[in-house]
Amino acid sequence: MSGARQRRNLIHELERTEKVLEVLLSRLSNLNAILEPIERDMKVTDFVSSGVYVQGESRGIVCVLSGLIKGDPLERVLSEKRGSGIPALIKAGDRSESQAIVESIVNMVHAQGQKKPVEFVVNLRWSVFPRPIDKENIMIVGTRYSSGGDHEVKRFKAQLEALGIVILEDDGEYGGGPLVYEVIRSFKNKPEPLVIELTLSHKLSENVTHVARILNVLAAF
Repeated sequence: MSGARQRRNLIHELERTEKVLEVLLSRLSNLNAILEPIERDMKVTDFVSSGVYVQGESRGIVCVLSGLIKGDPLERVLSEKRGSGIPALIKAGDRSESQAIVESIVNMVHAQGQKKPVEFVVNLRWSVFPRPIDKENIMIVGTRYSSGGDHEVKRFKAQLEALGIVILEDDGEYGGGPLVYEVIRSFKNKPEPLVIELTLSHKLSENVTHVARILNVLAAF
């Protein structure tokens, strides 16, 4: 009798253990459902902070550090305009040009340079300019940090002016930031591409047609 009672007790304990395991598995399943969106958000954050390369039709690369920020004027244009006539892009979600994103983009530029020569790197930005120029289709070409021959720069500016865009130059606030500085520095002792920063007025950045034409010029440059 003692042996039969032990077997019954053992079966009872196994049944209890099975029920406990079922509860634990249910809780783990619920926990997994909770963690999945968090994991996706973390991946998106990492994706945005490191930048993403988009193939395009150009001999160079256009960097748009607000290109992954939802609601940003340039993000909206890049979301609408895809396919032919668009230059190679590096999009990110860091308008402040932090050291981490700058280093990541510089590495991406040189990684693409291993496949084919990079003949230009343009940092495309927008800003709210002082009134009244912010209400116009204005583009500021940064001259504090830039590289490339005068002929290339003049040809580039002429093509943009042909679109009806007013081109200004600045060697101060809009003269070029950490990204163009580090890109230029990274090509030390190497053939230098055209490296330039272009800042659009807020009005211009919201004009889908004009921004698309700017991208077309860069794709064909």
